[in-house]
Amino acid sequence: TLDRVLAAIADVHAAPVPEASAGHAWPWCPLRERLMLLSPSSAAQFQADGVAAGARFLDGWAAFDDLATPDVRALIARLDADPSSLLAALASLPPALLHGDLKVANVAPLADGRTAFIDWQMVMVAPVAVDLAYLLVANTSAFPMGPAEVLDCYRAAARPMSDDDWAATVDLIMITGLLLRGWRKGLDARAGARLASGIDAADDLAWWGERAVEAAGRRL
Repeated sequence: TLDRVLAAIADVHAAPVPEASAGHAWPWCPLRERLMLLSPSSAAQFQADGVAAGARFLDGWAAFDDLATPDVRALIARLDADPSSLLAALASLPPALLHGDLKVANVAPLADGRTAFIDWQMVMVAPVAVDLAYLLVANTSAFPMGPAEVLDCYRAAARPMSDDDWAATVDLIMITGLLLRGWRKGLDARAGARLASGIDAADDLAWWGERAVEAAGRRL
């Protein structure tokens, strides 16, 4: 089932990008706002605005700060204050049509062999690293394998990408994934959770953090 879903995602990413709708610019979800949707500063603003979920996001970032290493915390704090270096790195990669909210709850393998996607409110044009980062960090309770294996399966199904572009894509997935959902990794690690892949959440947080810091040294 996962192979089928990843192939369908690769098909979405290979689809032609519409240039306009009814003579107007297409209303894409802005990339910066998508990246920063649940960042620490956004979570604080949610709480200040009375959004109930803001407190949960802040609690997750507090757990992240308690459990992540200083260099990982510094990376997220730097991007939270100014994501321009990440945006510039992403801009160096080819754009594609992205779903924007790739979690398994939004994917439905149909009996006739087709695969349906719902919840397109964050559709955007950006490098596939953004979709793949969220796919990995939002589905740890569902995927029976680790991130590297999922990415290998995706690449096998996707349109060809040069080795250099793929290496950059993987690096930016590591950074983007932590920025998008480090709060959840903090909560899972503090709770002592075990992921569907069999990995302890604390080890998963350490794995992502180490790779994100290494990737930032190469790309940002």
